[in-house]
Amino acid sequence: PCLFMLWNPVFYKYPVSKYNICCASKWQADRFEKLYDQKAIVDWRWIDTEFYTPSTKTRNERFLFLGGLRGPKGAYEAIEYAKELKVELDVVGGLIPSEERGNEYLELLKGEADGDRIKVHYNVTEEEKLRFLHTAKAMIYPVQQDEAHCLAMIEAWVTGLPVLTYNRGANMEIMYEKGFVVDTKEQFLKRMGEIDQY
Repeated sequence: PCLFMLWNPVFYKYPVSKYNICCASKWQADRFEKLYDQKAIVDWRWIDTEFYTPSTKTRNERFLFLGGLRGPKGAYEAIEYAKELKVELDVVGGLIPSEERGNEYLELLKGEADGDRIKVHYNVTEEEKLRFLHTAKAMIYPVQQDEAHCLAMIEAWVTGLPVLTYNRGANMEIMYEKGFVVDTKEQFLKRMGEIDQY
């Protein structure tokens, strides 16, 4: 039996066997092996590469934040950075139904957006999401917590969209390119300003 898990099991007690944990990064697998004293396998087959294809469209000058609209994911910071640099940004994402105060955070983001230079797009379709991935200048993901996999970054990577993020959890492993994984806000803002050079 094999259980594909994106994070720690919270509600489901799975049957213990020696090789039944599959993860989306080595960072996550190492963590799970220590936590459960079981072998974890790294498996990258998480993205439909027949749907998420490299872009053939002309990219615009708008940055993209793509991910869960939760505090630790960094959507608010993405808006803050876009305002500091006076650049355009699309915030694209949704809420987890069980997330406490999720609607409050969504309203906070909408309040920070101006509907023109900075826009919030809530619960878009997969086709709309792909359009953002195909046409954005780059994806910015100033995540505030360790990430085990970040499917949104992998989707962007598959479509050829540059991704700029913090060195948290498995992000360096997932993104490969050191130039797009930074440690501080100052480095993040500098890279955003230089993104055309890469």
